[in-house]
Amino acid sequence: MASFVSAIFDLLIPSREKAKRLEIENKRLETFLRSVPWEYCGWNRRGTQAVSPDFAKILGLAKVETVMDILEVLEPGDSEALDNMYARLAEYGENFQTEIILPHGKNSGRNLRLTGRRGQVPGMPAEEIFDVIWLTDITQDAEQIGDMSDILKETESREKKWHDMLDNMPFPVWLRDSALNIEWCNRRYCAIAGESLAAVTSEQKELPSVAIEKKSGKGERGSRSLARQAATAGNALEERRHLVIDGRRHLVNVTEMPLSKKSGRILGFAVDVTALEDMQAELKHHIATHHGVLEQLRTAISVFDGEMRLQFYNAAYEQLWDLDGKWLNTAPKITEILDRFRENRKLPEQADFRKYRQQWLDFFTSLLEPYEEMQYLPDGTALRMIAVPRPMGGLIITYEDVTSRLELETSYNTLVAVQKETLDNLHEGLAVFGGDGCLRLWNPKFGELWDLPPEALDGMPHITKLVEKLSSHFTPAAWDKMKELLTGHGLKRETHSGRFARADGSVLEYTVIPLPDGNILCSYLDVTDEAKVEQALREKNAALEETERMKLDFLANVSYQLRTPLNAITGFAEILNQEYFGTLNERQQEYTQGMIAAAQRLAELIDDILDLSTIEAGYLELTTGEVAVYQLMRDIEDLAAEWGRKHNIHITAKAPKNIGKITADGRRLKQVLMKLVSNAISFSPDGGRIEIAAKKSPKHGTVTITVADTGTGIAKEDMEKIFSPFEKAGFSKRRNSGAGLGLSIVRRIVELHGGSVGIESEPGKGTTVTLTLPLTPTEK
Repeated sequence: MASFVSAIFDLLIPSREKAKRLEIENKRLETFLRSVPWEYCGWNRRGTQAVSPDFAKILGLAKVETVMDILEVLEPGDSEALDNMYARLAEYGENFQTEIILPHGKNSGRNLRLTGRRGQVPGMPAEEIFDVIWLTDITQDAEQIGDMSDILKETESREKKWHDMLDNMPFPVWLRDSALNIEWCNRRYCAIAGESLAAVTSEQKELPSVAIEKKSGKGERGSRSLARQAATAGNALEERRHLVIDGRRHLVNVTEMPLSKKSGRILGFAVDVTALEDMQAELKHHIATHHGVLEQLRTAISVFDGEMRLQFYNAAYEQLWDLDGKWLNTAPKITEILDRFRENRKLPEQADFRKYRQQWLDFFTSLLEPYEEMQYLPDGTALRMIAVPRPMGGLIITYEDVTSRLELETSYNTLVAVQKETLDNLHEGLAVFGGDGCLRLWNPKFGELWDLPPEALDGMPHITKLVEKLSSHFTPAAWDKMKELLTGHGLKRETHSGRFARADGSVLEYTVIPLPDGNILCSYLDVTDEAKVEQALREKNAALEETERMKLDFLANVSYQLRTPLNAITGFAEILNQEYFGTLNERQQEYTQGMIAAAQRLAELIDDILDLSTIEAGYLELTTGEVAVYQLMRDIEDLAAEWGRKHNIHITAKAPKNIGKITADGRRLKQVLMKLVSNAISFSPDGGRIEIAAKKSPKHGTVTITVADTGTGIAKEDMEKIFSPFEKAGFSKRRNSGAGLGLSIVRRIVELHGGSVGIESEPGKGTTVTLTLPLTPTEK
């Protein structure tokens, strides 16, 4: 028995130790599980539950005994999903994980993550396998994730905006990674490279550009070497390159710019500066052109930069100051130039030269507006100096030699003073009106003629207001007409003149002349005395004309009364000459022939007197018709041939057969030509020559007939008076002395035809009389 008990004790003692060890292991495991940051709840196949202390608390439950307790606190959808997932875990051992939000209780709104795991150890009986639900409160993590999600979305949105902006840039943009490989480029880059973004990044397509100044390393394409240098330097670098874009060669400014040392990324872009290069070239061209223009100016010009050094000067500057061009090309400072001026006595006399030089130095820093002054050099030269500040710093200084201009201005002022004094002392009243009709200039005589005080003429009054003050000088009946006339003097740019009388009987003569400067000059002269004398002369002339008319009437009447007895005398003389009453001896025949010749001359004289009186009285009417000029010349030649033979004078008539016709009185034209031929015969010696010629001038629409002789000619003092009635040239060699009516009748008949008479003569060489007659209307 004792041995049995001892054996029993021997068996129980290990069991106790084993139980104790299990208890210790259980506590150790429980301690470990309490350190796990998750809550848990699980059941084995026998229904034994393992649950953490806070599992039910987090779910807002007093306790959790079954899965149904968990499902009841969830939303229906979450509850059904969890039920299915736990069932598959229990049946198939499928793990799961889901997130839920508690809908009820004091913990409502909390985010929980439920994870299903099967816990088993190899060799463990199946009924001891636990299906555990691990619970994690991820509310704070969810909030942080939400915040991070918002930040991520904002960052992605901002990145997208930057990408879109860079992608739409009109110039190529690219992004390199730390290995200098292109990881992104915009659409413009792809268009120039002729590849897609994927092709550019995969094949590392660099832009086919050529550097103008080689900064790139050997063996590297495009701007990769520039990017390497920028990465090494840690700052942006740029260089000019030629790049073919759209089939044309462009100049681009390539920039590689490190973004941050941490990322190692480099942003690159290429800006087309072809237009800028063209503008710079054009600017250089303009500057060269301007310099060329300035070089040709007579004004001395110098340009100083912000450091007060001479940048440009023209030949006039070098010549004016008598400076060495080589020295000027060294860009001396303004102070050096002023010292050189002083040495050469080319500056105005200065009491304090240091102060003068300091003034010039101050101009470079304080001058905001152009500064101008007159400089008078010791040699008498007068210069107009202008200093203009340059926008980019420095000064432009010009010197203009105005010595001659000042002399001319002085002379001009003197001339103006002399002219003013002259105008002020003229007897004519002068007024000058501007293009706007306002009085610009007047002399005292103008105010005196119109009784206008100086204050009424000052202030440039308008012509309309000025004329209103002149109404007292005219009668009411004449005022409207005179007002219009006088107003037109200051407004109408037309040269005209005339006279008008005023109410007091005075007469003013006016002349209006438009001046080249747009003004109008009006002059008024009191010609009352001259008008009275002129009127007296007109009255005397009218009396003389009346006397002349009475004389012509008397002569015409006497001539008419003489015609009847003259016809009787002529008839009896011809009867005696024909020896009807007996034979006459030689002397008696001479007497009768002399009587007949004298009677014929007297008859011609009477006819001329009657014609002249008819013309002077305005009673002569032309019987016009078509006159063939060629036939007219033939007729005159035939009629005058007998006269020429009597005195051994050769007479010829010349005219083209196609000369045409004129509208004229044929009988009167023959009369005119016969009188000219008769007159030529009278002044021509025996053996002389008379030539009658006609020619047509279509350009002037006239026919010209000339009668030229080789007679004694006419003196200059007799040329004009020979066309007056009863006037004869003062020569004693005339064959027959007439009454002096022939040429007077010739002129009047030709003028009635609308023509003119001209005469050329030289004593001892002959005379040429020219008749100019209009063509017929159909031949014009």
